[in-house]
Amino acid sequence: MNTGTHLPGWRLVLLSLLLCTTWLGCSDDPEPKPDGGTVVDAGTDSGTGPVDSGTDAGTDAGTDAGTDAGSDAGTDAGSDAGTDAGTDAGTDAGVDAGPPDDTVRIRRFYRYRNASGVEEVPADFTEDPVELFVVDGDRFVPVPGAESGPGLYAFPDVPLDTPYYARVGTSFIVTDARTLDLSVNFLGRADAGPVTLRDGGSHVANVDLSGLEPWRSSLPVTQENPSTSIQLVSGEVDFATYLTLGNAEDGDVTVRENTVVFDNAMVGPVPVFEAARGDRAWVLQMSPRDLDLGPVPDGGVQRYSTAVRAAHLPPLSYDGTAPLSVQATLSALPMNELPFDWRVSEFAALAAEVHPDATPRSSSFYLRPAAHGPPEGWVGYSGELLSLVRPRGETSNVQATLLYGNPFPSSWGLVGFASTSFQLPFQFPGHPVLLSANIFVADRASSLAEGPMAPRIRPPRALRVDGTDAYENRPLPLGPHVVTWQPPATGTPDAYVLRLVYFARVDETSFVTRDAASLYVDGRATSVRLPSSVLTAGEHYYLLVAAIHSPGYDVSDRPLTLTDRDVNARAPTVSGLLSVPDAGP
Repeated sequence: MNTGTHLPGWRLVLLSLLLCTTWLGCSDDPEPKPDGGTVVDAGTDSGTGPVDSGTDAGTDAGTDAGTDAGSDAGTDAGSDAGTDAGTDAGTDAGVDAGPPDDTVRIRRFYRYRNASGVEEVPADFTEDPVELFVVDGDRFVPVPGAESGPGLYAFPDVPLDTPYYARVGTSFIVTDARTLDLSVNFLGRADAGPVTLRDGGSHVANVDLSGLEPWRSSLPVTQENPSTSIQLVSGEVDFATYLTLGNAEDGDVTVRENTVVFDNAMVGPVPVFEAARGDRAWVLQMSPRDLDLGPVPDGGVQRYSTAVRAAHLPPLSYDGTAPLSVQATLSALPMNELPFDWRVSEFAALAAEVHPDATPRSSSFYLRPAAHGPPEGWVGYSGELLSLVRPRGETSNVQATLLYGNPFPSSWGLVGFASTSFQLPFQFPGHPVLLSANIFVADRASSLAEGPMAPRIRPPRALRVDGTDAYENRPLPLGPHVVTWQPPATGTPDAYVLRLVYFARVDETSFVTRDAASLYVDGRATSVRLPSSVLTAGEHYYLLVAAIHSPGYDVSDRPLTLTDRDVNARAPTVSGLLSVPDAGP
């Protein structure tokens, strides 16, 4: 499916969780990304997502509430009382129900959401295989299965009431459920193919924009000190990007620039736009605003970036054979108020629970549109309406009223993300490494505005591998291993997600981090067996075990869409460096 791309300029940091290259250190992205199962598995936090049969989109809340309350109350009270008493007494006494069904049935669809609704495409199991394992002592024993229909797979003879491991890509779901939905969500049309560029060229746009709020530059341009920027966001195909305009100067209300290089901020290629299919895009101007919080450590002021002007382009076409034309006159957006009580200090206070040597690094808040208002919360990345990043190491609280514009339809939702990342010093062989892990809270913007934004779950405690403290650097021999932890000091997790991350060396001075495995387990668990197949001799790893707060989440029901959920908070604890010895000559 999709392959990784990059954002121009400082926006690279938003995708650093997916692919992190470094000389002196490596940091996980402080922002959550959509889960994706096997479709993308290059270092993602969990996966990407489409999920259920399509009936969740608007039927659960209304239909279930009405049907269950009405039909069940009448039918069950009358029919069950009579029918069950008579039929069951006769049938159960004379007919043996037979042996219990020991088949595990797995469902996997790619679920595409756009303005026209939801389209489901069954997984091709020849390209996107699903495996199932049962544990016998230290061995992971594969269970043979077969496709039982489009997007459906069945594994017979799986022991009842015993956890099994279902694998898709680098993701393992640990459960004893007899049905398992491994679908994932995507934004846009299912048939929107990728643009193919000749000779490894770049995507370029010819930009002609007027009606801008006067351009405002900030030097140096950082997340904490944003400049005016331009976003391009589609509601029809899976596309969002920032256009980096090198010719814009302070005070400009019109910008014209050709051959502006762009890419897709989503983890995938730029899709083909077809005017005949109604493919369009919004142009958003993001402008900095000063926030009166007193002087920041460098003597400047706190700034945030917010959408102030926008235009909705007419249907357009782009296939890479000619520059993308971005021509529009932008109009001022009505500004909305967001009451803001961000308890940064409460996030920062959990540093020692993330890792004994961790220290607070940076804190960020993003308000993002949820395209087409999916009931699960949000699907895909559709740009930002507001971003606020605190100076590095600053842990004071933020209480203010922020302003933001929103050009999108009222049917689209708004999701806020508050996050604090923590810096962990590692001594990687040959040079030091700086990693980061983050605690975050995601929720509907309306809910976040009702009260303080503070951690909703704390990290797991007492992380161990094979009964030994896992926070110290240590060798990790090939073979089976058991990871254990204790529940958070406060809060009841709905699940845990364990990530095993490895360092893939690029050359003598740099490397990338990628996920070797992600394991999803029930919130009642305090241990999981690590498949030995995910370890490679001579590699270096670390573990993150995150406690998940997401009411209603179940690891057997769409586990790979965890970060699509509107209420989603997590807090990890992180191991030291785990080094697997070389196999030897």
